[in-house]
Amino acid sequence: MLASAPSIYQPVLKQFALGGNGPVYGSSTTGGFGLAWTQSVDDPSNARWAVSTAFTSKGTKSDDEGQGLFGEYAQTALLTKVEYGSPRWQVSIAAAFKDRGWKDEYFATTRASQRAAESSETAIGLRAYWKPEEVGYIPAVQFGYDTTTIDNNLTYVKEADGYMIGLGWKDVVVDGNKAGVAFGSRLSASSFTSGSSLTESAKDTFSWEAYYEFQVNDNVSVTPTIFSNDDPASNTNDNTGYVVLTNFRF
Repeated sequence: MLASAPSIYQPVLKQFALGGNGPVYGSSTTGGFGLAWTQSVDDPSNARWAVSTAFTSKGTKSDDEGQGLFGEYAQTALLTKVEYGSPRWQVSIAAAFKDRGWKDEYFATTRASQRAAESSETAIGLRAYWKPEEVGYIPAVQFGYDTTTIDNNLTYVKEADGYMIGLGWKDVVVDGNKAGVAFGSRLSASSFTSGSSLTESAKDTFSWEAYYEFQVNDNVSVTPTIFSNDDPASNTNDNTGYVVLTNFRF
């Protein structure tokens, strides 16, 4: 529902989607609507401004009293994005305002993602990307940073932030094949409300992924991937995994 995507990095892990699966662009599926305006330019390759707004509600699937798209007790989110750029590069800033205990699973730990029913959240997201004119050794670069403040959250998280950097190459070794590397920190709490026993701010949440996509033919691709992240509970790199993603297009 936005004028354009905030990221050009193609992730395997959800964590690196949309320049970072954080409180601004947290990839939740729910109902809503959006509006977008894009500046007209004579040359499509020229830089232009765009402004987008999207309203979503997690109460759209419930028949309970006070739910529904504009229900009194429905969890709601209002996202506004302002961007400037061309097909080769873009910088943007976005703000998301979430109400009535809205939460997503983008925090580094499950306990830190817990919310009070009356909590509200104000999140800011910065995104920037750039890609070279010609395919070669120089990768396309994606950057993302999110910071959020949560009000009325009782004994849980008050402030948190996270970031990601992604690199992508096209036509690697063989035309049509791709490669990507991304790293960063999942959303980590930096401060807590008084009385909280959480200590997530003292833990490392560094994560990374690396993949190579084979384009078998026009309809099938195979993507071996290796990934790893630090476990905030033990502060060790014991979450290392491998996956082979196969896409069929018809």
